[in-house]
Amino acid sequence: MNFALVQPHGLTRRLGIMLICCLAPALTTPLMANSESDQDVADQLSRNGAAMRTTDARHMNGTEHSEDSAGGNSNAPAQTEWPTQSFRAVVRRGDGREVRGTLQIRAPETIIIRHVHQDNEYEKVVRVRDIEQIEIKRWQGRVINQKEEGAVYQFDVSQFEISIAGQEPINIYGQLPVFFRELVIENEHGRIYLFSFWLDLLKNEGGWWTGMEGPANGSRVVCHSDVIKTIELSSGRITESHPE
Repeated sequence: MNFALVQPHGLTRRLGIMLICCLAPALTTPLMANSESDQDVADQLSRNGAAMRTTDARHMNGTEHSEDSAGGNSNAPAQTEWPTQSFRAVVRRGDGREVRGTLQIRAPETIIIRHVHQDNEYEKVVRVRDIEQIEIKRWQGRVINQKEEGAVYQFDVSQFEISIAGQEPINIYGQLPVFFRELVIENEHGRIYLFSFWLDLLKNEGGWWTGMEGPANGSRVVCHSDVIKTIELSSGRITESHPE
């Protein structure tokens, strides 16, 4: 089974479709409450994210399922039918902190990447287990709710680079595949939840609740300190299992 990443250059972007990932309840959002009113906003931000969770990857912005070629397939399997793949991973966060351990994801065996190289559009089939690194380059904000205190934004990946052993890195515009947007790493210290996106509140009086700087519209190259910046997958794969 395949999973297609659609490059927007020269292609129609899918807009206005359902957001599929959110902040998990186990995650403390990168918005620290300084008052009772602030705590209400933080609680609302978490609830807003939780209300949008879905496991149907076909709704993902800029991506499609495909069995044999790009362009999608209405009979494509859902994410829950993908095999579980295990890796040894090193994840670097926005402030440089590293998390090392075992990563398990439900992912198709291959993905189809559409990208542009020297003004030519290409379609490339990539095995997920051959990916050695993903580096996130940019994030794009969008309004997901309007509060009395201001507008709630979610910042999602809008550009990233995939590295495969012995090949030139592939630059892609669009969101990450759903199975890389939220990661769970396990090691001797326990389990940690990591995310490629964050929420922030643009206050009515101006300024972001997190204290970060950046435009409401347009892309950002600097992410929140807790957010995933790079994912390294070692060549020493562990196991693969298929659902019964």
